[in-house]
Amino acid sequence: MSEESINKKDYDLSILMTSITERVDTACQLIKHIQKQIDDCEANEKVQLIISMDNRSVPLIDKRNKAQKRARGKYLCHMDDDDWVSDNFIKSLLEHIPKAYKRKADVICYKQLAKLNGGKRIIITPSLNGHYPMKLMGVHKDPESKSTEAEGTSPTERVEDHIANYSKIPWQWSCWRTELVRDVVRTQRLESGALWEDLDWIQRVLFEKPKIEYDIDEVLHIYYGDSEVRKNVSEFGW
Repeated sequence: MSEESINKKDYDLSILMTSITERVDTACQLIKHIQKQIDDCEANEKVQLIISMDNRSVPLIDKRNKAQKRARGKYLCHMDDDDWVSDNFIKSLLEHIPKAYKRKADVICYKQLAKLNGGKRIIITPSLNGHYPMKLMGVHKDPESKSTEAEGTSPTERVEDHIANYSKIPWQWSCWRTELVRDVVRTQRLESGALWEDLDWIQRVLFEKPKIEYDIDEVLHIYYGDSEVRKNVSEFGW
């Protein structure tokens, strides 16, 4: 498909992924995982996957800005190669996007499971009424809990069955209405790395005054801590 055809085509969802060549194996795991879901849903006409990869010769912000300009989905989300998604990521979003679009939602919010250094895991629930920095909001059922209870018995409350749940403003991995954020770019480079780039992007989005959110009560996004290398994602049961 030519660049001109891509620019004219409309999708439901644009996924904008950035990586570098030295992490190509990690990035390919995620790409294959997402593409399999797209194929299973027969959704190649509904999902636009834009991948930006280089050998560190292009600043992260430039890759993201260029990909964002190409996005033609009703909604877009940014994704890095240290991210992962649930097995029903594509199916769930394609089910909810038409409803969110009909409601003129500026952002589609869904839960994130963050796998941090040292084995700690937390749930992050994004909301336009959320907090930054994050705020502890209680506990959430652990999506990786393997516990089972006999039918007809009361569930046993065990610490390992629950996980801390934090509130946070929506981040780049949430699905944003493309027309709201396509031109939210930055030209001045920050030397502090991707974390500050993410925060800078979110601040610019908030300047656009998003008002309406659409919530999906599912864990659809998984984040891996900075020093954790994803060797075999199947071990996490996703």
